[in-house]
Amino acid sequence: MVNQDHRKAYGSSTYRVLFTVIALSSGLTSTTAAAEGLTGIFTLRATPWETAAKAAGLDPLLLYAVGLVESRTIIGNDRAITAPHPWTLNSPEGGEYFHTREAAATRLKILLEKYRSVDIGYLQINLKWNGHRVGSPFDLLDPRTNLRTGAMVLAEAMRSAPNDLELGIGRYHQWGEANARDYGRKVLRVLRVLRTLSERDRLASNDLFWR
Repeated sequence: MVNQDHRKAYGSSTYRVLFTVIALSSGLTSTTAAAEGLTGIFTLRATPWETAAKAAGLDPLLLYAVGLVESRTIIGNDRAITAPHPWTLNSPEGGEYFHTREAAATRLKILLEKYRSVDIGYLQINLKWNGHRVGSPFDLLDPRTNLRTGAMVLAEAMRSAPNDLELGIGRYHQWGEANARDYGRKVLRVLRVLRTLSERDRLASNDLFWR
């Protein structure tokens, strides 16, 4: 869903460093994570990621892992920090990243005059296949709406393969088995990193509480 050139530019699928994304204009804090020398507590508690995931019966870490695979972009100048980005568009013209919802909406309007298949937002919701889930394509530029919609799509994909997690996750991206499994493996690698960070920081928080 996010173009391959962008993925190659931003490193391996296990993402060396994860960090905070704050969408200031929407008031959303997606998460805080730290690794390889960065400090902080990694948690999705009380975030829109947790809300959307739990409403769909999903692990919030899994939903965030999909977000990283789908729309990650660079934060900071050292090119080591990546996180999902709420105003990401992908079309036959490639992946594009915008600083504001308004800028993304302006570009989306132009793309819709030319293409039926455009991927939008944190979870790169594809309009051709899932546009019916919202009242307007522009609704998917709202981060909460995007997360709710993507969580529903992911949950449905996983229910289609109840005994095969890799394939079920992969069907969020594509139903052809080879491509689905490749995608599922990428997400599961990211999920393992997130779970390691989450458990590490849970133990660290407990240690600080009992001191």
